[in-house]
Amino acid sequence: NAMGTVVLVMQNTSNVSTYDFEFLPLGPAVVPTTARATGGTLVVVYAWGHLDVNGKYACAFSALDYQAWSENVTVSNVQSVSCHTPFWAEAAGMTSVRVWSWAAEQFVVSLPFEMTAIVLAVQPTLVPAGEEVVYIMHGAGLNHSSTEYMCQLMDPMTQNLVVSAPAAPANDSTMICPHMSWTFAGSQSEYTHETVRASLMLGSA
Repeated sequence: NAMGTVVLVMQNTSNVSTYDFEFLPLGPAVVPTTARATGGTLVVVYAWGHLDVNGKYACAFSALDYQAWSENVTVSNVQSVSCHTPFWAEAAGMTSVRVWSWAAEQFVVSLPFEMTAIVLAVQPTLVPAGEEVVYIMHGAGLNHSSTEYMCQLMDPMTQNLVVSAPAAPANDSTMICPHMSWTFAGSQSEYTHETVRASLMLGSA
C-alpha cells in the first residue's frame, strides 16, 4: 500500500482543501485460469500493490506435495508478472499459481489455477480387429500415483464403450493400456469398410 495527498482548489474561490488518502491494492487475478499440463502457456498474474517493477520474482505451480517452477518470469510493470507454465508431471486438476518475491523471501500472491491432462500420442495406431493389443499413451498430467485411470476403447459412431481396462503407469507422462481388443459385437455398429476408426480414451477411475 502507499500513501498520497490530493489538493483541491475550488474554482473562482480562494478555498483550498488538502486530503490524505491511501492506495489500496486491487484483488489479484490470473489470466488465463487454466492450461494444458504440457507447459509453455503464457500466464499473467495481476497483483496491484504487491509488486516492485525492479524486484525479482518467480512463479510456482503447486498442488499438495508437488510444486513446479516456471523457468521464464518477466515483471511487466508494477501491476503484473508474466511467466510460462512448466511441464506438469503430477495428476491434472486444480492447483495454485504463486508468485515468490526474492526480496521478501515469501510468496506474495496465491491464486487457483487448473492444469488439464492431455494425451499427445498413441501407439500403435493400426491393429487387427479382435486381437489383444497393448496400447501406449504419451501425454502430460497423467501421474498414476495420485489418480487411477481407465483406458476406454470407444466406437465413435455410436459412442459405445467397446472395452475398458485399468491403465498402468510407465512413467510420469506415459500410460500403458494392456490387452485390449476391438469386437464388432461390443461396438454394436454395422461397418462395411476394412478399416474402422476407433477412439482410445483415458478417463479417471
